[in-house]
Amino acid sequence: MMVLIQRKKNSDIEYSTVFWIKIVFSFIAYILIYFSSFYIAQFYKIPQLEAVLQVISLVLIISALSSVHKIKLTNELNFKDQAKIMLFSTIVGGIFGIVLAYRGYGVWSLVYQNLAINVIQTLIFWIYSRWIPSFNYSRDFVKSIRKTGLLFLLSNVLLILYNNIYVMFIGKLFSATTLGNYTRAAQFEQLPENTTNSIIVKVLFPVLAENKDDLVKLKSNTLMILSWLSFIITPIMVLLIINAERIITLLLTKKWIESSGFLIVLCVSGIFIPINNTILNIFNVLAKPLITTYVFLFKITFSALCIMLLFNYGPLFIANVIVVENIIVLFILGFICNKIINLSTLEIFKSIGPSIIFNSISALIIIFIFKLQFLNAINNFVFVLSTSTLFLIFVYVFNLLFKTTEILIVNKTINKYLSKCF
Repeated sequence: MMVLIQRKKNSDIEYSTVFWIKIVFSFIAYILIYFSSFYIAQFYKIPQLEAVLQVISLVLIISALSSVHKIKLTNELNFKDQAKIMLFSTIVGGIFGIVLAYRGYGVWSLVYQNLAINVIQTLIFWIYSRWIPSFNYSRDFVKSIRKTGLLFLLSNVLLILYNNIYVMFIGKLFSATTLGNYTRAAQFEQLPENTTNSIIVKVLFPVLAENKDDLVKLKSNTLMILSWLSFIITPIMVLLIINAERIITLLLTKKWIESSGFLIVLCVSGIFIPINNTILNIFNVLAKPLITTYVFLFKITFSALCIMLLFNYGPLFIANVIVVENIIVLFILGFICNKIINLSTLEIFKSIGPSIIFNSISALIIIFIFKLQFLNAINNFVFVLSTSTLFLIFVYVFNLLFKTTEILIVNKTINKYLSKCF
């Protein structure tokens, strides 16, 4: 997939070739998971897991059906409509999952949520793109991209393994209830993270690829993207941290209150994960997927070793490994970037630092205010609404005082929009 974006021009037969390769690989992966599900369920001693895996793995086939359509729109520089489609499908699927969870569907709410998001996304991309793959296949094209394509495939496999490593270990080492609390927290954290990450990556990859031969521009664009990404994702994650218990209680009842601890930890890591993913995309842009592969191997090895050494301290302690691991990876990526495009770790932190600092200070002020005794009696909805409003005001004021580039552009856009309306 990355290969198609890197190439400036792709013919219909090349798009079709990649489409059918993706379909074949997704069916093979589905069949492997389907017939392995019984043994996986036995390994975890959770009989229900067999049916869950057999259904959830359908996402592999469904998402493969629209993967090339997304790439075509990306190569046409049509980012706005892609963002709308992904945002719409994620919101609708997310609401659907929360409703099912509220009605007592348990783990199946997560399964149906993922299926709903991918089905909606695939249908809209097919309708909007109007591209239909032909039954053609180019062997010469496959040969030309074989080496790079295999490395991209390997890094994607490692990404999937990494994304599930904590679920695998928590499910094996602790109770099904603990796993349920973890996955429920992950559902809330991943909704904004994945949405933002998908949109940003879809937009930034071709922008970076356009300047891959000009390392000065590549560095400048990377810093700009990191700054905007931190500006957008940090307040979302901090708001979830502040309101973790109230949101869980409001949407899922007190039965899931233990999920709030996991949610707080996951949201802290959620501030750094999109930043790391963005930097990893630089190596993909420069056709260096081997670096991405090594980074994911490190993440998997580090996480697995820490979990095995520290599991006696409890599941919440293990979850904190995600935060430590992503901060370490950020320093590693900074070191590699400094060697390749002269982008140092210090420059990266200068780019994302203001948003983290302004949001952290604002969060501390809000926590202090709402710790007052007479505010404890506020119902959950009003509490979340009040803290969110005040928090965003504080963040806005801090950005305004220090005249950050992002807030100046936001103000200019708002003023332009208001002048048109009135």
